Amino acid sequence: MSRSIYPETILSSGERNKLEEASKETPELEPGDRLLIISFAMQRRLNEDDSVVERSPDILLNELAMDEIDGGFIEAVNLGEFLSATCQTFSVLEQKDVLRRALGFMIPTSGETIESSFLSLFSALESTLTFLRRQDEYHILPRQDFEQLERDLKKWLKQHPLFADDAERRALVYEKIRELNRLPFSTVFKKFCERYDLYLADLWPLLGPRKDWPLLEIRHRLVHGDPFLSRPVETLQCAREHLKWTAARMILSVLEWPISKSKASPEQLSNNNQTYTSWPEQRERLA
Repeated sequence: MSRSIYPETILSSGERNKLEEASKETPELEPGDRLLIISFAMQRRLNEDDSVVERSPDILLNELAMDEIDGGFIEAVNLGEFLSATCQTFSVLEQKDVLRRALGFMIPTSGETIESSFLSLFSALESTLTFLRRQDEYHILPRQDFEQLERDLKKWLKQHPLFADDAERRALVYEKIRELNRLPFSTVFKKFCERYDLYLADLWPLLGPRKDWPLLEIRHRLVHGDPFLSRPVETLQCAREHLKWTAARMILSVLEWPISKSKASPEQLSNNNQTYTSWPEQRERLA
């Protein structure tokens, strides 16, 4: 008679049975996709040559459930159900390439700095928004209407006294015209939150006036070369964690996994997590 390797102190017999049953229902995916989802859940970058990829779901989940990672998003007892449910959702998505990027950016990389980690997490967030953009026509005008507007704008610029005799300057403006038809980042983010009924009011705000140091402003500063050397390291670390929780909730929403059953939920984060509650004070230190 085989013996389960789950210690009784971690999983009850009922939880073991539930985990093993869920693992049998896990849809077949490409090993790389399966690896991404597991790595995201555990917040541990697994390599494609790891034997974990080739193991059967029940053995894989047995071993992962034994190895709880403090920074992971999913409790060990929920891993089987999580893998089954999210793989099912992922298997029917039409925009897998975008979500793969989002998942990949969410997984920590050895040797990364706070700044590079922050930017990777923001890339995950932006990729998730791109997933939404591709679901619908997120433009201000329909394509044909905007093409007419573009022609009119180019004609107007060619006649304008500031551009009439400067073809090179006009060309620079022409390159930016297409951007006029894209919905602003803030609008798409708000639409995402509306579509998925996403609660983020407890976290460091992503959007807001520059003087209030939203996460978007920190991202802009880092991208444009601000090394944050004159600002407290703890503050940037706090901002990074809140960005991670924001992006995690977004991805979990796309994967149709309840936020309440993750470590990124308000209930879980409020349990002795000073970083979660201290963001207002940390943000004041940037002023």
